[in-house]
Amino acid sequence: MILEGKKFCSVCSYTKPITDFSRSKSESDGYRYQCKPCSSYLSREYYKRNKRRGYERSIKRRYGLEPAAYASLLAASDGGCASCGEKGALHVDHDHKSGRVRALLCPPCNKALGLLQEDPNRIAKLAKYAENLQ
Repeated sequence: MILEGKKFCSVCSYTKPITDFSRSKSESDGYRYQCKPCSSYLSREYYKRNKRRGYERSIKRRYGLEPAAYASLLAASDGGCASCGEKGALHVDHDHKSGRVRALLCPPCNKALGLLQEDPNRIAKLAKYAENLQ
């Protein structure tokens, strides 16, 4: 309800200036029923509650990996990178030709494997070089 350039926010229950509301074609008065700060707050809370579900959907869509299979890969590497053991954010390592999922890797290991073109000979040569760096 709009009164003299003001509108009631149904979330925070305050009457605020109409400039605090976003436009909406679906509302009869042309403005959203919640003010911009409340709308922002609700969006953040929704994201916090559902971000894991979105990640699981993404993993399923990209790699065909069910949450239980992901959990199994995570348990197999003690909750860390399958290469170095680093805990934290992990990427799904997969064969780009067959699409087969191999393991979970930390971002640096995943990137290094890709940059070395997954070539065991190159990886061994780099490891040998790295041993002699000191």
